[in-house]
Amino acid sequence: MKTLKITLVTLLIAFLPSLISFSQVPPPPPPGDDPCNTGGTQVGGPNNAPIGNGAGVLVLMAVAYGLLKYRMRREDED
Repeated sequence: MKTLKITLVTLLIAFLPSLISFSQVPPPPPPGDDPCNTGGTQVGGPNNAPIGNGAGVLVLMAVAYGLLKYRMRREDED
């Protein structure tokens, strides 16, 4: 039980900075008749990479891997 609490606190400390540091809101489109006409550049700048749900998928895969290894270790001990 003590290791579970230590693990949860460690995970909270590790993920807290990423939870509170969201990216900025993109600027409004340029004025004009057609708000989608941005001159061929992406709204928000060309250096913004859409991450999407990749970080969440990575975390889920890591948790699944950890649980699998934990189960395998428990079976070896029995």
